[in-house]
Amino acid sequence: MKRSWLHYLLPAGVLLGLAVSLLGCSTQKNTAWRRFYHRWTAYFNYYFNAQDAYHQAERNADEQLRYDYTRPLPLCLAGLPEAALEVGGGMDRAIDKCATLIRFHSITAKPQRPKGGLDREERAFYAQSEYNPYARKGWLLIGKARLWSGDYQLAQQALEFSMRQFAGLPEGWEAELWMARLSALQGDTASARIRLAALAASPSRPKGKLYSYNLEAIWADMLAAQGQWAEAIPHAEKALGVARRGIVRNRCRFALAQLYELDGNPQRASALFKQVASSANSYEMSFNARVRYLALAARAQNRGMERTLRKLAADQKNEEYLDQIYYALARIVMDKGDTAEAVELFKESGLRSVSNARQKGVSYLAVGEYYYGKGQYVEAQAFYDSALTALPEEYPGYDALAERKAGLTKLANALRTVEHEDSLQRVAQMPEAERSRLIQGLIAKVQEQERQAKLQEEQEARDRQFAMENQYRNPTTQSSLQQSGGTWYFYNQSTLGFGRTDFKLRWGERKLEDNWRRKNKATQLGAATDEGGNADSVQAGPKLSNKDAAYYLRDLPLTDSARKASNARVMAALREAGDAYSAEVHDTRKAVQSYWGIGERYPKTEEAAEGYYLAYRTAQQAQLPDLEMQSRERLLRGYPQSPYARMVGDPTYTQQLLERQKDAEAKYQQALELYQKGDRTGAGLVAHEALGQEGAGGYAPNFALLEALCTGSEPGGRAMIQALRKVMADYPESEQATYAGEVIRTVERRTLTGVDFAEELELASTEAGDSVPTEGFAASDGEYWVALMVPAKANLTDLVFKTLGFTVDYNVDLNLEVTSETYNEAMAVVLVKTFADRAAAVAFVGALKDKSLYEGTQPVPVVISPENYEKMKKEGNFMGYREFYRQTYGE
Repeated sequence: MKRSWLHYLLPAGVLLGLAVSLLGCSTQKNTAWRRFYHRWTAYFNYYFNAQDAYHQAERNADEQLRYDYTRPLPLCLAGLPEAALEVGGGMDRAIDKCATLIRFHSITAKPQRPKGGLDREERAFYAQSEYNPYARKGWLLIGKARLWSGDYQLAQQALEFSMRQFAGLPEGWEAELWMARLSALQGDTASARIRLAALAASPSRPKGKLYSYNLEAIWADMLAAQGQWAEAIPHAEKALGVARRGIVRNRCRFALAQLYELDGNPQRASALFKQVASSANSYEMSFNARVRYLALAARAQNRGMERTLRKLAADQKNEEYLDQIYYALARIVMDKGDTAEAVELFKESGLRSVSNARQKGVSYLAVGEYYYGKGQYVEAQAFYDSALTALPEEYPGYDALAERKAGLTKLANALRTVEHEDSLQRVAQMPEAERSRLIQGLIAKVQEQERQAKLQEEQEARDRQFAMENQYRNPTTQSSLQQSGGTWYFYNQSTLGFGRTDFKLRWGERKLEDNWRRKNKATQLGAATDEGGNADSVQAGPKLSNKDAAYYLRDLPLTDSARKASNARVMAALREAGDAYSAEVHDTRKAVQSYWGIGERYPKTEEAAEGYYLAYRTAQQAQLPDLEMQSRERLLRGYPQSPYARMVGDPTYTQQLLERQKDAEAKYQQALELYQKGDRTGAGLVAHEALGQEGAGGYAPNFALLEALCTGSEPGGRAMIQALRKVMADYPESEQATYAGEVIRTVERRTLTGVDFAEELELASTEAGDSVPTEGFAASDGEYWVALMVPAKANLTDLVFKTLGFTVDYNVDLNLEVTSETYNEAMAVVLVKTFADRAAAVAFVGALKDKSLYEGTQPVPVVISPENYEKMKKEGNFMGYREFYRQTYGE
């Protein structure tokens, strides 16, 4: 049988193909054939699919991203966090494809050079670091996809690699362009500006509309983010001129219109908004453009557009956009000069906002700024608080707004305190019968509100039942139920429809969000909150019903002491309000009035003179001579002997006070040094003399404590204890009073510790400060040491030797280590370590006390964990740790 020629040719062709494939797969050698093979395979097997996935993800972001129309729209979406949520897995697919392409088809080996010289083009060819153009494009695409996905760090790595390896090529130019975008997104606008300027003038700049669009769009976005509207407009115009797709062109037109509006060119802005309104791809963009166009037309043409906007508001399909309609109406009304109606429309805009948090924030911010400008600071605080709750932190000027809100909160809290205390005092001063009638009226009002709420709930239940019965009587409904019976509720569309109807009848249209049950979310604005966000509430106490008279009586200042405390809170609040008026809202006149309020309401108090002095200084600094003279006159006339009057009347008085303060400080140091040297008599005399002088001032508690410690013939005696108790009574709120109390407790415990109190007191007096803070120490279940505290002059070698000998006799198997070190200038410590737990250390101390081991110097034993010892030594807080140990373990 004669065989066909195919019988011989086919095997040869297969063998040839296999050989070509095997030879072509290697990237170790760089030949023309291999370059052709890898370019061909890289493109059709990998890059084509990667590029397709990238562009599809780009289109998804363009079509699905919901824009924030309260600020200029972005011309470039790459790198935006909100855009990263819309790209889906397309960017990941592009990255995977490109990574595989580079792995198998990157050619970095140099081709064999021909003999002889090379011309310019040949030198450029042999200088390449990558000979497969699709591998270069793959590296760039990885960087762009990472940027779109929001992974800035990995994007930067890929883009920087492309910039270095492909400099002078289109891929290198584009990589630097996206690096400029990344710098702008991260706030490094200086670097971004330099890169963009260099890229625009670069000779390697590729030709093509897409490159030009990206360059101009990135530049315009950067300038717009900085509020440089006029500089951004030319770049936005160029971007619009080269934008290719309709959806991108409409976004550019809208953004350019916003820039024109912000730059004060309503005519150009209005024309662009009108164009977008008729050509936008989405109803949302078309609607926003139409609203903007109507608002600008009303301003530019000086004719009302309210009627058209109200028709838009009446259209049910615009329900989601009512916040923007009312905001536009408010702006139109504000331009006409009707601020009262404009404010109400701004409030309505905020209330109508169901899904646009930024619009809600902008609307409430407009109300807050109105009240702030009118000096109604309490109202302004409520709306600033609501605005900042809705606005994102990247909103322009957010930090300044947050700072203003914090200042307003301080002021509002102080004013609410005054109002609250005044109302309580007014009720407390009523005759008992009148007060009882008032409280019974409040209780009756609460009961009536509960009754009305119950009736409304019953009526709603009847309405729901009636609606459901009508639904079931409907023949169509019956047929539908029969067809779908037996299925699960959420698979049964008829039953599910009844559930929706029932919900709407009861609750109306409610968006899925927190606090959805609230009928009027504006009530949140009325809640008075402090700086930490806690609402004002009745003071802590037994939980009472608001239908009980005791509920209303418990905070009333009905006794003299309660009235005194209430007045003190009012004076402090007036002082805080004055400080806030002056420092936070810069309303000097109201600050002065608030300071005056202290003296006008409580003229016989020490705070009155201080209030008039603060008013004088505030008016003086603000250069308001009328208020300055009035404050000075009130101070000098009403309180001529006060230090504040003397500071105002005698220009040298302040200098005298400073000199007295320095003299008191020097005397205190002198007395303290004498006490630390053991000269209790001399220290006591210096402290007593200083206390009798007028200049003791702020050092009076220090001198009183030092004099008390030096009282009596010996430390710890009855005379010293009585003197210390007097310090606690005379200066109850001072740190010195706290320290005096600690010394008294130490004296009371001395019989339990078995140590010489004179030496313990000497050790304690070397600690820094006069208080004994216990914060920072912590109980431990781990290892413990025993610290034997001794004076620095003690013979440490002898103490260590004796202690070491005792540890051997006590339990040689414990392998206890004994060391010594300096604790501070006056104290040293012998450390015995390490015990397995606190109980073992306590047992050791007990055994040590039972033995008369030491002669002369008696150490003060301290059971302490290694962590607490380091803290005690670092802070010099021996007495603080002793108190912590006593409070924690009762020993």
